[in-house]
Amino acid sequence: MKLSVVCWKWGGHTMGHHRANYNAKHVNTLASMVSRHLKMPHEIVCVTDNPEGIDGGVRIVPLWNDLHDLGRCFVRLKAFSAEIGDLLGERFVSLDLDTVITGPLDPLFDRPEPFVVWADPSRKTPYCGSQWMLTAGALPQVWSEFSHAEHATLKQKFGYFGSDQAWMAHKIKDAPRWTKADGVFSFRMHLMQLRGGDPFGLKFRRRVKYMGAATLPPNARIVHFHGAHDPSQAMVQTQLPWVVENWR
Repeated sequence: MKLSVVCWKWGGHTMGHHRANYNAKHVNTLASMVSRHLKMPHEIVCVTDNPEGIDGGVRIVPLWNDLHDLGRCFVRLKAFSAEIGDLLGERFVSLDLDTVITGPLDPLFDRPEPFVVWADPSRKTPYCGSQWMLTAGALPQVWSEFSHAEHATLKQKFGYFGSDQAWMAHKIKDAPRWTKADGVFSFRMHLMQLRGGDPFGLKFRRRVKYMGAATLPPNARIVHFHGAHDPSQAMVQTQLPWVVENWR
């Protein structure tokens, strides 16, 4: 079975607190990284409302309107619908655009479980929506039972945060997860330190010092830049040669 590697780009889809829009370069760079590091049969798919500038080798799926008006990443929940295989493929992995791929991907994606997700490094929410893999139609209740009102209670009841990832955690219990042991890292939580001892980037943002991120962990395959920082930022590329080497 051919694996679809799915990414998402739409108007107003932003990265972190900088409110900078993802663009076609993010899509093309992700496609290039996947092509270098994934040997199994695959295709790159971008779900988007604006395909301008995206390389011709990326298959475009027009973004649907379902849940779009709720903002954030709720729109991605339709990927759990029973009929999504007709659009995205029978087996697919979803990757965020603020991702740097640094090593072979086949050991991550060549596994049989219907659903696998990255374990959120913050520990407040079990899953992180930056990386997850699904057999199409395997968990249709995530889509069919969605309730925005019920979602609004999740942070208060369980401490979950986020949009699609919080709902996944609510509807899918004890899913298999990728962790640091598999080579999947968070830039913010695992690699970055800031002056002033602020690991979340809430203070001293203009005086970032990447003390812990000068070198990659030896087993790194993917580094997710979920949060305020992004691999396209000049400050990141100037200070971290491994980002320049791999984010291309």
